[in-house]
Amino acid sequence: MISIAAWNFAADNMGKFPWQIPIEDGESMEEISDNTRIWRHFLILSNELTSPKTLTCPNDPRILPNIADRLTFSVIAGSNEVSFSHNDHVSYFLNAAAIEDPQFILGGDRNLTRNGTPITGHIRPGTNDVFSFTSPGHHQGGGNLLSGDGSIIQVSQTHAAADFSKGFAAHGTNPPALLLIP
Repeated sequence: MISIAAWNFAADNMGKFPWQIPIEDGESMEEISDNTRIWRHFLILSNELTSPKTLTCPNDPRILPNIADRLTFSVIAGSNEVSFSHNDHVSYFLNAAAIEDPQFILGGDRNLTRNGTPITGHIRPGTNDVFSFTSPGHHQGGGNLLSGDGSIIQVSQTHAAADFSKGFAAHGTNPPALLLIP
């Protein structure tokens, strides 16, 4: 769902994602450096998503029980709904430098490690960094990645380092990765 939403958004915005368009034009570019507002990039995609529940993984231990069913993009006064307004409402990371290229990773499950340490925030991968998923994690040490062509790849723990290395590397004149991990 997220990859389809992102590509639909880009198709309507001259090939650009929300995080590549300035706030003054209604999007979220300037919020890339604010680690507390990574959720905003996903909120911009709300017109392309049916529900904020699609931004939560049922296996994400950080998502509070029953909150996914109550999340809403717009709260109705007096309801028991919870406004989608926090990094803890998102189970996925984004690569702000991704372009439409199957070699690039657009995003994936947020439970990442870099060189064995769990990470969050604004991360620029180095050439010697080894990325993987936490274990245990959302999917027993594996996870899902969204590729730059919109497809979803299920990655096992044994292949994660190679897939990340290839998907985060700069290719030709394409930019190096910039991860936004809520």
